[in-house]
Amino acid sequence: TTPENAWQRLKLRKTTADYVLVLQVAAAWRERQAQARDVPRGRIVKDEALYEIAEHRPRSAADFDRMRAVPRGFGNSRGAQELLAALDRAFADPNRPVYRH
Repeated sequence: TTPENAWQRLKLRKTTADYVLVLQVAAAWRERQAQARDVPRGRIVKDEALYEIAEHRPRSAADFDRMRAVPRGFGNSRGAQELLAALDRAFADPNRPVYRH
């Protein structure tokens, strides 16, 4: 799976533009992590965590710690910082694709 298309494996629970964008970015981040470490994507974070991240759109490390499906301590990880940076870039991009269902 290419990281950019990884989100297509997931069922969309909402179709709002922000939710889909966060899900796309988070799924691509997870796919890259899994490929780089050569581990199953579920070992990075489970699908349920991606849905919760998309639902709440974290803006800080502390936001991750309030999520049930996200592993404890994830907010302090390098991965969390990379994911937050990727989300910031995606939302700052004026040419970001807008999902239409």
